[in-house]
Amino acid sequence: MYDLVVRNGTVIDPSQGINEKMDVAVIGTRIDSIERNIPSSSAARVIDASGLLVFPGLVDIHTHVAAGLAGLCVEADIHCLPKGVTTAVDAGSTGHLLHRAFIDRVVSNSKTRLLAFLNIESLGMIESTRTGKEWSSERWAELITISNGRYDEWFVNLEETIAAIRENSSALVGIKWAHHTLNTFRLARKAADIARTRLMAENHQMPEGMKYVRKGDILTHIFHNYYNRLAGGYDGLLEDGEIRQEFFTAYRKGVIFDIGHGRSSFSWDVAEKAMAEGLKPHTISTDIWRENVGSPVRNLPYVMSKMLCAGMSIEEIVAASTVTPARVIGMERVIGSLKPGMAADISIFRLETGRFIFEDSYGRKRKGSRMLRVKSVISNGTLLSS
Repeated sequence: MYDLVVRNGTVIDPSQGINEKMDVAVIGTRIDSIERNIPSSSAARVIDASGLLVFPGLVDIHTHVAAGLAGLCVEADIHCLPKGVTTAVDAGSTGHLLHRAFIDRVVSNSKTRLLAFLNIESLGMIESTRTGKEWSSERWAELITISNGRYDEWFVNLEETIAAIRENSSALVGIKWAHHTLNTFRLARKAADIARTRLMAENHQMPEGMKYVRKGDILTHIFHNYYNRLAGGYDGLLEDGEIRQEFFTAYRKGVIFDIGHGRSSFSWDVAEKAMAEGLKPHTISTDIWRENVGSPVRNLPYVMSKMLCAGMSIEEIVAASTVTPARVIGMERVIGSLKPGMAADISIFRLETGRFIFEDSYGRKRKGSRMLRVKSVISNGTLLSS
């Protein structure tokens, strides 16, 4: 007897090349089988997904969910899980000084599966601790300037960061470098190499910073369109309106291009140009934090819908939000798929058709015809909404 069966839905699972009407059966916290016409009588509970799409639980690889530890963060159980995101990866909200608090206070009390990239900075993104002021791009520039070359000395402890990664590898999936100096970028690279883990780097300080990015690392905010907003430069994918050749090289060698939409990090113009030249994002993520839970980010299904509008196929956006991010963080044997034995994380959506306006981070708009709306979420075998 199955504990739960999702019947009659169109299953889209890129990890298995599936896009057809199938049923998914769950026993306990694991997927038990995926096949056609599983009898309703064989399950204690049946979810009728007729007319709906059934995906593996979504994986958002760039979030800020260290709620209670960093002021910019949101609660994953409020802003991620109800939208079908069963796994959220915090992108550097905490550094080594607060990683235990993140694991003990946030991860252990969350229904959402939480993982994290550990910030190369000891404090992480605790701006009020550093400056007594709210976060802003201008504050970063001010902080870098007033440090007078001692920024890295003030805020980075390589040995403790490496030790934290080694001791908590099940929760900490890599090192995060944010909008900091090139020297901090170098230190993040060194820490990742010594700890034998991956690096998530924000798409800034380019092209100089590209030398610190390797195959399997993640470049997030890949489609931003701001320039020299911070001390030391803030350059990204474009130069004089054209894509820098370094990005084509990085893409070919296996660097992961991640959207990391954020409040100011997604441009329709940049995305459309890059994708027209073959640079489709490998992963779709939100960079969700307290200032963008409304427009322009909202949630991961909304950003996925934007990428449908941008020309990606339904199979591509599901892959970029399930199996690919799972593989990138080394969790592909646990999440991101509906294969038997995987965690019973299932997200069920309706694909609505109509007229929708999608706005980027700079006020530019595009018209789309499809929008994903979550209907039900199953996390670790438990039905959370229906």
